[in-house]
Amino acid sequence: MLRSIYIRNSALTSAALSSLIAVAMVSSLATVSFPSETSALIAPAALNEAKLGAIKNFGTPDGELASQKVADLYYLGDRYALSRARHIKFAGQYPASPLVEKSAYYIADTAYRMGLYGDALIAAETFALKYPSSEYLGYAHFFRALSLFKTERYTEGLTAFGYYLNRHRVERLDEIARVYVA
Repeated sequence: MLRSIYIRNSALTSAALSSLIAVAMVSSLATVSFPSETSALIAPAALNEAKLGAIKNFGTPDGELASQKVADLYYLGDRYALSRARHIKFAGQYPASPLVEKSAYYIADTAYRMGLYGDALIAAETFALKYPSSEYLGYAHFFRALSLFKTERYTEGLTAFGYYLNRHRVERLDEIARVYVA
C-alpha cells in the first residue's frame, strides 16, 4: 500500500501539484513531501481550490470533504493555528459527519504543536473518551502523555507513557516514548 509521496519535480504547474495533493488526501496517504521551492507554488493553488470547493458545496458530503481538505492543507504547510481553527469550525459545522473524528484528533495535535499543552491535554483526553476504537487513538494517548510532561505533571506523564507503550504500537513514536519512561 502506498503510504507517502515525495514530489521532486518543481517544474510542475501549480494546478498539477494541486491535483496531486488532492489525490494524496483522498487516498489517505500518511505523508506528502515537497522540496521547499515546490511548497511555495502548491500552497496557494491547493488552498484556493479546496476553499472554493468548500464554499460551493457547503452542507453536502463534497463540501465536508473540501472543508476538511482546507484544514489538512494548512496542517501540511505547518500552519497549525489555521489548521486548528478550521478543524474546530469543521466540527461545529458538520457534527454528524464521519470526518469529525479526524478533526477531533487534529484539534489535539495542533494544540500540542502550537505549545497549548493544557488545551492539547484536554482535547486528547476528550478524543480518547469519545473515540475509543479510533485509528488515531495511539497518537492521542501519545500527545496526552507529552502534554502531561510539558505541564510538569511528570508522575502522570510517566503513567501515561507506560499506558501508551503497553497498548499502542506506533513505531515512529515508540522510541520517543521510551526516552521519557527510561
